[in-house]
Amino acid sequence: MSNILQDRIRRAGYKLTPARLAVLQVVEGEHAHLNPGEILDAARAIHPQIGRATVYRTLDLLTQLGIV
Repeated sequence: MSNILQDRIRRAGYKLTPARLAVLQVVEGEHAHLNPGEILDAARAIHPQIGRATVYRTLDLLTQLGIV
């Protein structure tokens, strides 16, 4: 996973929670466009406790930061 993206999130004042890291890892690792449901399924393989709302909030954050 890219340290540059992690640093970007931290510099924006956000914590890198295990759930956020799981979403970031899925988004960064896939070379195809995934919908939020597909991201949720893949992220649950990394962090089983992640919820749908967390995926949507994290995607919103990543969009605001220009990562996705």
